[in-house]
Amino acid sequence: MNIVRTDSFKRDFQRLSEPMKRSAEKALRFFVDNPRHRSLRTKKMGGQRDPEGRDIWEARISRGYRFTFALEGDTAILYLTSRTPVSCAQAHFSDGILASKKS
Repeated sequence: MNIVRTDSFKRDFQRLSEPMKRSAEKALRFFVDNPRHRSLRTKKMGGQRDPEGRDIWEARISRGYRFTFALEGDTAILYLTSRTPVSCAQAHFSDGILASKKS
């Protein structure tokens, strides 16, 4: 699987602590090898689509961190890392990129 990291994903990733970056890199290696790897707990975010109409999915980095993505063929477009699971009610698009609403 090919990976495309959006600017928002890159920004979010840079804000992670070093230990969490290592966890995220490990999760992404699992993801590239098998997007349905058991530890990722990959699931579709019901009703969420990106601007091109692709379904948005969520995968686990750790107990408290997730990343969201869309699939196009054998390419995954990574949008966001989140400190907590992103529910459909919390997710929205800003400038075409999925982001968490600020509470």
